[in-house]
Amino acid sequence: MAGRGEVERAVGSQTDRDQQYVNLVVSSFEQSRDYYAQWFKDADYRYRLYRGFRQGRTIPFRNNITIPLAFSMIQSGIARKLEFAAGGPPIEFQAGGPEDQMIARKQTSIINTQFEDAGFLDKETRTLASGEIYGIALSRYFWDVAKELVQYRADLGTGIQEFSGEDVTFDGPNYEPMNVRNCFPQPGVPRIAQMRWFVDRYFLDLEDINRLAEANFFLKRGARMVADSPVARGAHKDAILTTHLDPASGLPEDAIRTTAYEKPIEILRFFGRAPRSMAQEGQVNLVVEVAARMHLLRARPNPYGRIPILEDGPMPDPDHFHRPSKLEVIEKIAVASNALASQKMDAVNLTVDPQYVYNARVTTRPARLWSRPGAVHRWEGPVDDANFRPLVPDLRGLVNAYQELEQHAQWMEQGTGVIRDAIQGFSGPDRETARGYLGRQASANIRLTMEMRIHEHLHTEPLANAFLSLNRRFLEFPQQLRMIGASAIVDPITLQPIPSYDAEFGPNDLLPDYAARATGTLRMLGRQTQLQNMLLIQQAAQSNPIGLQLTNWFFFFRQLYTLAGIPNPDELLNTSPLLQQLMAQQGQAQQPPGQPAQENALPVLGETA
Repeated sequence: MAGRGEVERAVGSQTDRDQQYVNLVVSSFEQSRDYYAQWFKDADYRYRLYRGFRQGRTIPFRNNITIPLAFSMIQSGIARKLEFAAGGPPIEFQAGGPEDQMIARKQTSIINTQFEDAGFLDKETRTLASGEIYGIALSRYFWDVAKELVQYRADLGTGIQEFSGEDVTFDGPNYEPMNVRNCFPQPGVPRIAQMRWFVDRYFLDLEDINRLAEANFFLKRGARMVADSPVARGAHKDAILTTHLDPASGLPEDAIRTTAYEKPIEILRFFGRAPRSMAQEGQVNLVVEVAARMHLLRARPNPYGRIPILEDGPMPDPDHFHRPSKLEVIEKIAVASNALASQKMDAVNLTVDPQYVYNARVTTRPARLWSRPGAVHRWEGPVDDANFRPLVPDLRGLVNAYQELEQHAQWMEQGTGVIRDAIQGFSGPDRETARGYLGRQASANIRLTMEMRIHEHLHTEPLANAFLSLNRRFLEFPQQLRMIGASAIVDPITLQPIPSYDAEFGPNDLLPDYAARATGTLRMLGRQTQLQNMLLIQQAAQSNPIGLQLTNWFFFFRQLYTLAGIPNPDELLNTSPLLQQLMAQQGQAQQPPGQPAQENALPVLGETA
């Protein structure tokens, strides 16, 4: 296969030009695969260690157990991190100034709704698990449009009628956690933002390739070449096994174990900069997709302007793209613990069910001498250990095995930061004070909080900004109105009109937007903390006559009920126009001399209307 330096040869025909793109993608893929070959092998082994899969042959009379310490530590760490972020919505937009509060609240409402539509909780859990197991987690964001055949009934004024047809079921920003064992970054570059290119691999059925070609997403000539290739004519499994199986790239087993009606085709997707001679529409930042490493399916300008992939990892590395994972830190200790625990179980089994030696001249049928409570065995002649006795092993080393396993568990806690009693809820040391327990819990929480803060900085906040950027380009205002309801028009806190989000796109929209920035939940006050602060403010205002007069109690209590988790505060607060007018009149009548009238003010506490 040609190297990356050979892709700039002269173009003689369309076939030669297509082959240039194929060479570019395949050579980049092979360069990354070979450079990170050892990491791919280690990643596959660590995944099996995390799942507790058995390695090698097993012997029936020997124990081969896996202590779930690594699994439980990783799951407990993920659960605690998600608990840190459970105090409110996944993301909030922090306003750049007081005049930007309304647009910040509106963006918060939009992005959190879209996060929920994208399955944020499930994908967030998968992202955190990937970072814990492999040390690196990757997610690709994109604008997703899904269409399905639907059937429904409606009354459009002529009676109830049935309708059926193709309808858009999803139209908005989306993202998907990537299988890091099928991702091939530019070698030697520690961060995606600094990379010139990035290649990932996935499998697509031949029928799906044809559908995308009919929709002009893929090149029709490329789809025809794939359909005519040996890969699509029944030899796809053999081709995958012999040609496309790279042990260093973690080929998913599902791509091999398919039915006779499935024809999975390997797709290599390239994001990055190409040579100037391969520019598309004057752009060298391209997205190129190649099927079966032979046929060009797509070569278009990159619609995102950058590599649309986000990286994350709990323990950053200053020099390498693949960060150390928690399984990498405790890998050797976990293997040693499993071997020691298996040997300990072997010794216990020999004690509970010992092996025997017997005198064949005296006992001819030893199998009938089984052990059970109250058993009586007839014996002709003297009975002593010389005729029939068990072989009980020396169990003095068994005590050392228990101590060694406990030491291994403590070493794993040091490597992962997940302390069993403080994080997982197990029993702690004897005679420990409550202050000592809280101190160890705080130390463990500090490390996990740091890891979660890194996750928000590298993944959640950039993802929210990416969603917002996609909205600015693709989202239409009627669809936005359906997504967040009245919040698209009226601010949910102040009930004031919000400027239209679907503003006319101009050159200034390409400039950085500092009106509102995405902020993770760990950087914002939690919902409970905000609720407590609101109650303290209420007490302070009640103790000061001026504070009572200046506070807009209607909006105060509406925000208080919102923080308290009331689904619809307007059910508790009468927001009818008549009451609003009465409140405005009452507020004007209670203003101190010289003070401007306050709109929509409630009667002060302790006084009647």
